Amino acid sequence: MQISIRISLLFAVLLSALALLSGCSGVEDESEKFVSVDLIPLYSVADKNSDSGIVNFTSFLKPYYLMSGWSEPLSLSEGQADTIAAIGSRSVLRFRVLNPGDRRVSFTIGLQGPFGSLTEQELEISCSGRTLGSFQITGGEQQILSTLIPAGLLQVGANELHFRFSGFVANPDFDVDRYKRFVAQAQDVEQSQRQFENPYPGIAAYLSDLRIAVLGRDGQPSRLVRDENRVFRLVADSRYLSQSCGSELSYAFEIKPGARLTAGGSVQLLSDEKSDIAISIHGRSGGSREWSELWSRKFSQLSRSPQSFETKLALEDPAGEAAELRLSVSSSNDFADAAVTWKRLALEIPREHAEVETAESREQIRFGGAVRNVVIIVLDAARPDHFGCYGDERGLTPNIDEFADGAVVFSNVVTAAPYTVASVATLFSGVRPERHGILRLLGREFPEDLESMPRAFKRSGYYTVAMAGLPFLRRKYGHTREMDKLLYLRVDPKGDNSTMDIDVMAQGIEAAAGSNKPAFVYVHLLPPHWPYNPPPPFNERFTDGRIVTNTDLEEARRRLDQEELSEGHPVRELHRSYMNNMVYADHLVGRLLDLLRRFEMFDDSLILIMADHGEALGELGLLGHGTALSEEMIRVPLIVRAPDQAHRKVDQLVGLIDIFPTLVELLDLQVEGAVFDGRSIAPLLTGAGDVAARYYYSRAFSPSLFFCMRGLHFKYVFNDYHESLFDLDNSNGERENAIADHPALAASLRQRGLLMISRAAARRSGEAEDVPLSEDEERELRNLGYIQ
Repeated sequence: MQISIRISLLFAVLLSALALLSGCSGVEDESEKFVSVDLIPLYSVADKNSDSGIVNFTSFLKPYYLMSGWSEPLSLSEGQADTIAAIGSRSVLRFRVLNPGDRRVSFTIGLQGPFGSLTEQELEISCSGRTLGSFQITGGEQQILSTLIPAGLLQVGANELHFRFSGFVANPDFDVDRYKRFVAQAQDVEQSQRQFENPYPGIAAYLSDLRIAVLGRDGQPSRLVRDENRVFRLVADSRYLSQSCGSELSYAFEIKPGARLTAGGSVQLLSDEKSDIAISIHGRSGGSREWSELWSRKFSQLSRSPQSFETKLALEDPAGEAAELRLSVSSSNDFADAAVTWKRLALEIPREHAEVETAESREQIRFGGAVRNVVIIVLDAARPDHFGCYGDERGLTPNIDEFADGAVVFSNVVTAAPYTVASVATLFSGVRPERHGILRLLGREFPEDLESMPRAFKRSGYYTVAMAGLPFLRRKYGHTREMDKLLYLRVDPKGDNSTMDIDVMAQGIEAAAGSNKPAFVYVHLLPPHWPYNPPPPFNERFTDGRIVTNTDLEEARRRLDQEELSEGHPVRELHRSYMNNMVYADHLVGRLLDLLRRFEMFDDSLILIMADHGEALGELGLLGHGTALSEEMIRVPLIVRAPDQAHRKVDQLVGLIDIFPTLVELLDLQVEGAVFDGRSIAPLLTGAGDVAARYYYSRAFSPSLFFCMRGLHFKYVFNDYHESLFDLDNSNGERENAIADHPALAASLRQRGLLMISRAAARRSGEAEDVPLSEDEERELRNLGYIQ
């Protein structure tokens, strides 16, 4: 039975996280009217706020700056049990002074750890706003440091010692190594309960033998001061969560009507100190910046014996609006040695709003015998707003427009990455970049043990052909290792033109037609990608035919932010050359479609025309692609023609990540071990029904975490700790940050994106290996703009 109920953002995200982190699925409520989703495994995207800053427990994958706090004691290896890690560019150690007097802090510090050497840094230590000392720390070496804390800077009670680092750059393999350590530790639950391993070690520096000593009359240390800092921690089996005093946990999601929160746990002292503890749950939704108290409870006369609590709250936020929940723990004593342990924290969703549509939950859609072959045509760096069938009136794509008149045109399509190697790897695998591991612009191989589209077609009895106009699809890179025939289309790889070889293209189609098998044909055309130099007469369509060089590109970049893009500006001239290349790309598609007709492969083929990513042409001060996530870079065309299918326009948001699972459903392809991050959009393609709306993830090429969550109306962007939320229905689009007007939506999309990253990385089947480049390949990639 066709299911068309739209799923809430929350359930899709949390159910995925639950399957990853706790190994459980939604559990039926006793009344069978609710589905319960456990929130405890979402600790990795919870916030801990304290009076000295904010700690974002976001992901194991990237070195997020943690603005306060120290790690739990971390055992790196035998003999280093006292090692702890200073976290982030600024860390704060909290300690308590019972009696006046000078103190001395001493420690061993090193920039060499299990994740490799970090860069040289300067460390400044301060207390009460006064600098106690500045130290130069050399990468790869350990130093013993100490400094005096004069009594005049200390007060009886709470004190803070600030450590500030500068020049921090993470080792590029840090994220992979840290994730491996976390997974290895989590697999040994018994060992994990004995010793918690902080998932954030090694970000700034490693410290061992950290001591704050009280000085006697002779100026020598007389006794040590106990470290009073307590950060919350998660038991490795993900079944309960401990939270310390002065901390906050936050969750963000969309709430459907009738949802409710159930919470419960215990409170206990960890020492003999007497203290009162208060727990509260606050919420906010929509565009509200203010928090409302939903529940609170105060505990007095605590002891080492735990006191239990539980509550059930109705969440009455408007349907479909994003909401945040915040769990706070406070104490009359900031340093109360107590813990709140959440043993039950679940969102209960009415079953009618918790339906998940998948290809397995509905009647599957199959193409019959009318579809024999599959042809995928990719135009590298093509923007949909330059196609006539997407509304452009300059006449750049007459062949594609004619094809689109008998095809399904998807209006809102997102690529998983605005650069070719990652985008095509996602197209071929149906998984996110963090899972296939191809996160660089060049030099990485498609993992051999990851299921791929070419392999599935070949296993299913198809003859497979790939034709490419750029080097990334050579067999050594792994994308096309399963292909029966692989042809290179660029006429002059060392030159400054984008001419494709029509005769070689004909050889590929002829081989497919003559195989006596159904065929899978993948054609990756270089145009309209740089260099914007098509052959005559296309080079004179919008320009005078002059060759465009790297010097022209550099001049355009230099002047991009200096003046408006008026007539004659070098960026405008580049745009005209790009349009020349777009016309040439359309010509190539026309010739390719003619070849399919000539070899009788057109009428019985499923033909898809798309781009791997877009191209910025001066918008928002950007040129090219890869290093940003503007609409010009991540939105791509998708036009699909199937036999006996009428022309339709589909406005539903889809992604290139959906293509492989869609073909698996439609053609009943044989796949082995495939668990897709994308979903089948067969109902949209065939007109059989709708599918659930969703946000799509895309990541840029960047040394730091840079991703976006693109929806139909909003786009959330996380860029190196800076967040933006863009209202795509607003005429100013990506020029106005609307995050202040929709804080809960931004929080929910941040959480959703980080969960997608952690889930994809957790399922990584193998590492993407480095691929050495030959001199000719380096020259070609420099000519294509990949190497400066």
